[in-house]
Amino acid sequence: RAAGKDYAVETPLLGKHNALNIVALSALLSGCGIEQEQFAAAMASFVGVRRRLQVRLDEGGITVIEDFAHHPTAIKANLETLRLIYPGRRLVVLIEPRSNTMVRNFFQQALAEALAAADIVMTDKIYREEKYAPAERLNLTQLKSDLESKGKQVFMLPEAGRVAFVTAQLKSGDVVCFMTNGSFGGLIGETVSHLSSHTR
Repeated sequence: RAAGKDYAVETPLLGKHNALNIVALSALLSGCGIEQEQFAAAMASFVGVRRRLQVRLDEGGITVIEDFAHHPTAIKANLETLRLIYPGRRLVVLIEPRSNTMVRNFFQQALAEALAAADIVMTDKIYREEKYAPAERLNLTQLKSDLESKGKQVFMLPEAGRVAFVTAQLKSGDVVCFMTNGSFGGLIGETVSHLSSHTR
């Protein structure tokens, strides 16, 4: 609502957090003299940026999504969004503890709570874990235990044969979301290629 009138804005962006951002931006631009019709037209054509709930594959009954989330708050918000977009589907989440936030145990409990929105969680090893004292590092064993106590299936990714391991856990209907601020050592692209070649 602006100047006593209601306006509808359509956007391909997903999630409650994006909706709130759009409302805030609309108010800001309205105060700068931008007409709501101009704003609505711009938002309809804005597709967002890469790696923000980016669908990498949607075939053979499996949807693969790549997301930059590397903080419990972002992970929780995006998993809630995926639950809304893909109701009733099994949600498989792969995380790569890589950012300064994710490799430390400061958010140990918050991360477990955020990942509890998934059905299956697969975790990679901590990126460059030797840089962090054991007492400061995210405890992957504890994370696994905490999630399993919530009824979740949790797997630690193996060093070798990772694509085969990941795809062996999947079934038709799954939504698979890779969450990292890195590249999972190429695992995302390799998984997409493998699934694509096996569903044709």
